[in-house]
Amino acid sequence: MYDYEASKTNLSKRIRMMQASGGSPTPYAKELDDLASQLDGMAYSLSEPRWINIEDTYNASSEASFKSLCSQLHHLADIARKERESLPNSRQRPYIPFAADGLLHIMYQCGHPLPSLYDRGKAVSELVEVCKCSGIFLSPGRLRTALAKALKDFEPSLISDAIFEILVYHQ
Repeated sequence: MYDYEASKTNLSKRIRMMQASGGSPTPYAKELDDLASQLDGMAYSLSEPRWINIEDTYNASSEASFKSLCSQLHHLADIARKERESLPNSRQRPYIPFAADGLLHIMYQCGHPLPSLYDRGKAVSELVEVCKCSGIFLSPGRLRTALAKALKDFEPSLISDAIFEILVYHQ
């Protein structure tokens, strides 16, 4: 049999580690937004007629032209924007679904019945407590929603290695 309280404590520790190691994509996203704006601004500045006329005056090759440089700068700005779009949403927290799934597996492995879900229910209260111990403060309603999603997909025989490592065997 597994130790319910010790397993919940391990779940809190794991979530805290996930949260600390995840980092926020927000600073990098801002840098990418700034880079794209700067590249577009530079391309716009170089596309002014006075610079294009210099090109014509000195018969610049097509590879070294302001026009091609502007096109390349816009292309680089697009690449920066695509990279920005590929970043995870900083408002999403991947450790919340993990916490909900982990709690369900702990409950199941320790012989507790799968929960009925309501904001003041035992399972929601315990997930709130696990999250608080991890330094995450979310409303019971949001955590109930996470538990509902985890319960919908819950399969007792499909326990991940990460969750299995959290379980503490009671001797």
